[in-house]
This record gives sequence, C-alpha cells and structure tokens, in this order.
Amino acid sequence: MVLSNDISHPSVEVLPPCRDLSIGAKAVVAEIEQLLRSQFIPTEYAKHYFQDLDRYRALCQGVRVIGPPLTGKSAASSHDAQMDDKQTVLVDAPSN
Repeated sequence: MVLSNDISHPSVEVLPPCRDLSIGAKAVVAEIEQLLRSQFIPTEYAKHYFQDLDRYRALCQGVRVIGPPLTGKSAASSHDAQMDDKQTVLVDAPSN
C-alpha cells in the first residue's frame, strides 16, 4: 500500500485543563457535584412532574410535594413557576 503525500493530517491541539487539578480529585468532584446540584437539568421525569402540576393548576387545586431530601423538589418547582410566568406560590412547609 502506497501512502499519498496529498493526504493532510489534522492538527491536534492540547488544551490546558479547565479546572485546577492540583487541589485534589475529591475537591474537583465536590465542586462538580455542587454545580450540578445548583443547576436544574430538565429530564423526562421532570416533564411528567410539570404536566401533573399543570393538571392541578387547571383544577385550581393546591399541591404538596413530598419526597426524600436533596431530590430536586424545590429546584423543579421553582423552574416550573418561572416557565411561561405561571401563577404559582411556593411555600416551604415544615416537616415533622
């Protein structure tokens, strides 16, 4: 097989890391987890949750969302309230 000189090889550029890895892997992982927790990522489950909230809203029915801590209930509800400027009141109910 004969290689042609006409074939150009793509140039490869090595980019510097976007995070300072000298602080340790655990700190980098903790920072990434905190960023993921602070941002709302729409999922198929969230889409169904929003549809259920819209159904209750159409019936003028109040909803109390309960579930384990740190599962995104408040973030999803806040995101839903901001979408299309829906008339929503968010209240933190005390847990027992």
